[in-house]
Amino acid sequence: MKIEYKTNDTVTAEEMQSLEESVGFGSHRNIERNRVALAGSLFIATARCDGRLVGLVRLVGDGAYILHHAGISVHPDFQRKAVGRTLMEMAVAFAKETKVGFGDTLGEFTLFAATGADAFYEKLGFSMTPNGMVLTDTDSQRKHELEFQEKWKAEREQR
Repeated sequence: MKIEYKTNDTVTAEEMQSLEESVGFGSHRNIERNRVALAGSLFIATARCDGRLVGLVRLVGDGAYILHHAGISVHPDFQRKAVGRTLMEMAVAFAKETKVGFGDTLGEFTLFAATGADAFYEKLGFSMTPNGMVLTDTDSQRKHELEFQEKWKAEREQR
């Protein structure tokens, strides 16, 4: 099983949907919005096995001051095999090349980590910040974010 990694690979909205569904994000995604998301990505790195998309990381931003990790997905059959780490290392290398959020350069490379994934990102050099904010303009969004924060805090305290 040879995995091929590539930057600026062409990814179809359908491939993205299939991968997102495999990790449980499918109900929150759709083909049309995937097309917009892919077109708006500043950086894309992929992992493919026999041509099949098994990993994807995307960054969005202006390329000068802001880079934001828009998401990473690794098919469950390929998790715990360093696919996610390799994709994130490719994303970090891109950030270093563009000089966004590294050394004395102005800018930030940001991300939101799913509950439990924060330790993964800390190993790659990311740090927790207390001033992150999320726009929540509906009661359901506020409820979701508050529940997420409580779950995240409880898991952090158990470590």
